[in-house]
Amino acid sequence: MCFVGRAGVWRLVLRWLALDSEEKDPSIITDAPAIPGYTILSQLGEGGMATVFLAIQESFGRKVALKVLMPKGQQDSSFNERFAREARIVARLSHPNIIPVYDVGQIGDYHYISMEYLNGKDLSGRIRRGMKVGEIIRVTRDIALALDFAHRKGYVHRDVKPDNILFREDGAAVLTDFGIARPAAPDSNMTQVGKVIGTPKYMSPEQTKGEEVNSTCDLYALGVMLYEMLTGKVPFDGRDPFDIGIKHLKEPVPRLPANMAVFQPLVDGLLAKNRSKRIQSGREVVEMLDHIHQTLVKRAQARKKGQSVQNAHTTGGDGKSRSRPSAQQASESPSPGSLRADASDRAVPPPPSDTGTQGGNGGGRSRVPLVLLVLLLVLGGAGAAIWYAPQYAEDTPLVTAHDMLRDLLNMEPRVDPVQQAIDKHLADAEVAMAMGQYIEPFDGSALDLYRQVLELDPGSKQARLGLAAIAKKLVEQAEEATGAGEFDKAHALLDEAEAISANIPGLMAARTALEREEQAVIDARKQAELDAKRQAEEAARRKAEAERLAAERARQRELEARRAAEEKARQAELEKQREAERLRQEELARQKAEEEAAAAAMFKNVRIRGLLAKADTHFTRGEYYQPADENALDAYVEVLSLNPESLAAKAGIEKTIDRIIPELESMLQAQQANEARQLYEKLLQKAPGSDRLRDYGLSKGW
Repeated sequence: MCFVGRAGVWRLVLRWLALDSEEKDPSIITDAPAIPGYTILSQLGEGGMATVFLAIQESFGRKVALKVLMPKGQQDSSFNERFAREARIVARLSHPNIIPVYDVGQIGDYHYISMEYLNGKDLSGRIRRGMKVGEIIRVTRDIALALDFAHRKGYVHRDVKPDNILFREDGAAVLTDFGIARPAAPDSNMTQVGKVIGTPKYMSPEQTKGEEVNSTCDLYALGVMLYEMLTGKVPFDGRDPFDIGIKHLKEPVPRLPANMAVFQPLVDGLLAKNRSKRIQSGREVVEMLDHIHQTLVKRAQARKKGQSVQNAHTTGGDGKSRSRPSAQQASESPSPGSLRADASDRAVPPPPSDTGTQGGNGGGRSRVPLVLLVLLLVLGGAGAAIWYAPQYAEDTPLVTAHDMLRDLLNMEPRVDPVQQAIDKHLADAEVAMAMGQYIEPFDGSALDLYRQVLELDPGSKQARLGLAAIAKKLVEQAEEATGAGEFDKAHALLDEAEAISANIPGLMAARTALEREEQAVIDARKQAELDAKRQAEEAARRKAEAERLAAERARQRELEARRAAEEKARQAELEKQREAERLRQEELARQKAEEEAAAAAMFKNVRIRGLLAKADTHFTRGEYYQPADENALDAYVEVLSLNPESLAAKAGIEKTIDRIIPELESMLQAQQANEARQLYEKLLQKAPGSDRLRDYGLSKGW
């Protein structure tokens, strides 16, 4: 009993030694923008697009993260569009592992988004401190579920990285910052193919090349984060983004340490260079993680069983003590045992303390400092505390004392079956919480598991916090049901939450909101009935007035019809007279046209006869193509222009060509080929239809 009491004291001391020194309050800001309905307390961070503030939403009295697009960022219209798109996307993605949006609006030059405030820091800090295997599995699983949900809704995040992973108080990982997300099937020109957007260390090969991306680029980034959580470093790093991109494109996936090899198939599947060979969905990632978890649990059980057998045979028949496995050998295969792994399952341990090593089979014990022996005798309670609860001293110098004490006494910690059952129930409850199985199914739900823990340990703070988290989730679901008008479902959820924890924050506000919404529906129904009655009375009055107006319009139409008939008869008579005049004018025009046509035909015939006579005269005189404009060929051609079917003109042209051809022959014989060719082309322009002339030209090769 004395040891137990001292262990409790030392547990508190060791917890104090292991406190995280990085927790700090956010910086206070005095020049924040004025957003109605919000009281801004401090600045949380600032990025390229916007500034994030910690604020109080006055209507609910709750802390929120208020993301404000500052006026300087609005110089580029794409910032506004991306900011609005982030709000639209996150508002459509209601999932436990995706940051929820409470409110969106614009005040003057400021656009803002109100989101859940998460004070659990981001994943980067956890990676720097080193993460347990169970924690790595839980975080990867949460983000895989979030990505699977977003991808099924048709959205690609495109910037998955540790900075964008935050944590709630219950340890759940939350995906944030959808500033550059976009629909998987692009419907806008916000990002053109060839433009690289993302963080180089986490970008898939297709992002690096500026190609069109799909959901597998998010899974590639998840693979980079998984590798980083397991090893403490990213798989591909370099001097600059270009160097990093080349490694993403060319270098093979690095091998994990031997004690992490169970994760290698998952890492390889996520980091495949060819997107078609990559894991295709977050659901596949979850299934592989569950398989890895089961494998690790089986290994842990087998290892513990083997250690128990080995401990039973630690001392041989000759009375000599046999050596036991070192702490390093015992931890080479990580064994979470549950999603809440203990300190021995740390995937990325902090740098070892400079405490020296013990050598030889038993020789080291002879060199244990005398001071340590004295302290062990005087502070027996402290030794017991270190022995039975080393996890509380994780990352502290007292862990070294624990290891030395274990080697000195050559014995294993006492196994508490009740504590084992509690740890298993808590781990299974965390899995159920991650899968959204808060109260269903009845056996195996998070509620059932936490209650089993409380039966074993009524003072379990973790179980009570778990129940509070379930109640909070139920309240959130009830608020969603209230917003959707599902009041019976909201009542049932709130009753469940109240049965779990009547003091859960937000329960009374949710009930008040539900009652207000129900009353609003009742009031709206009554108002609708009154409005319907008034509308019926008004409709009856309008009907009577309409009937009176209809009768008046009927009389007016009858009068207008008589007037219209009289006007129509008068217009018909006028039209008849106009038609007669039109016919008379048409007849006169036709007669005139016939007379003009006859005169033109007569003139044309006279002209043709004169031209034929003129052509014959020129032909008789031998004026076949000269002088210009006064020769037989020109006259016959002019006749054809007046009457293309004139046989006399055609015959005249041919007989004229027959007389000209001998002249062409004479010119050729006189070595005047150019003059003959020019004359030929001139004749061909005047009489292009002369077959005799064309045949002659072909015979000469012209």
